[in-house]
Amino acid sequence: MARIALILVLLFVLALSPAARAYETRHVVIVVIDGGRYTETLGDTTFANEPNQGFLMAPQGCRAVGWNAGVTTTVAGHAAILSGTYQPLLDDGTEWPHLPLLFEYYRAATGAPASQTWFLADKGKLAVMSHSDDPDYGAALGAQVQVDFVDDIGVVTAAEAHLAADRPAIMAMNLGETDWVAHSGNWLGYLHAIHTADSLVYDLWTKIQADTALAGRTTLFVTNDHGRHDDQHGGFQNHGDWCDGCRRIQVLALGPDFKTGLVTPFVYQQVDIAPTVGVLLGFAVPHATGNVMDKLMLVPPGSLGVGGGPAPERLRFAAPSPNPSRGAVSLSLDIPGAGGLAVDVLDAQGRRVATLERSDAAPGRRAITWSGRTGAGHRAAPGAYFVRARMAGRQAVARVVLR
Repeated sequence: MARIALILVLLFVLALSPAARAYETRHVVIVVIDGGRYTETLGDTTFANEPNQGFLMAPQGCRAVGWNAGVTTTVAGHAAILSGTYQPLLDDGTEWPHLPLLFEYYRAATGAPASQTWFLADKGKLAVMSHSDDPDYGAALGAQVQVDFVDDIGVVTAAEAHLAADRPAIMAMNLGETDWVAHSGNWLGYLHAIHTADSLVYDLWTKIQADTALAGRTTLFVTNDHGRHDDQHGGFQNHGDWCDGCRRIQVLALGPDFKTGLVTPFVYQQVDIAPTVGVLLGFAVPHATGNVMDKLMLVPPGSLGVGGGPAPERLRFAAPSPNPSRGAVSLSLDIPGAGGLAVDVLDAQGRRVATLERSDAAPGRRAITWSGRTGAGHRAAPGAYFVRARMAGRQAVARVVLR
């Protein structure tokens, strides 16, 4: 009992110190130019088909090579981007993603209404990108969806209207004309569709920058769900295999938390976008297998995990997020020196529920996620839990409530 009383005192002290959000981003927009091959998009250093992104937008952010390591088709590609994990889904719109999408994670973490998450497309089969069939998430936490547009202009026009009206936290959209026209075998039409999408992306970014509620608070990702066959594997008309043309895609990222004018040699996978969005907006993406794109990002004020900085003075947690939670919880732990680190989850009686870390840690800030499950893999019962970190005689405790 004395140990529990000490923990509660520590928690009370921590609760008196308000936690500051590390990043400036409050809104994320993801644009997927469907089936743009890298050699005709930002992989062409003349930017012949994407002059706005290449010459006007990339200097405001970061340009990188992307990679689809999963199934190089439309539904699977979008699921990889939005869930942070590769899922081999049917491409006809009859199979829902089986792991949660960003929309579900965000709404579960924050309790936000559906109007704070949007997915728009001019391909009806992409209605399955509203939510997954994961029993812990699903339709009740899905996004608002519109997939009845006849062209890319309609998608972007509607997206701009929703951004102005709803100020959503997460919006994703598919611009499908590039893929449609390429499948018809019309080379010049395919190039023209990429050029049109480029103009629409630039118009969207310009509108965001002109809106005082969105400017300086919005991060934009522009990428592709897949490329197209390279010349050695059938040419631009189709896609769907493992060739370089199908897998290599563009990545453009710009916003208040990204470096400017950076062209990086690092290759980023589609599954890296979701965990990056989670970090920017402060919620956990526990099933994601990708990595945060930290080499593209600025060091947030007070951050110690990206790019170095002074070591913290003591072992301590920042406020968990979300808290209360219906699932996963993210925590940041300041580590004052190198040494063995142990992080456990305890119940209200001080019994260990799960082990989160057993490692040699370096000084700095460390991201820690508890999935909300016990060490045996079962969902923990609703109630209060304590995440305890111990290192070299020091101890830090954070209180987490599961709904």
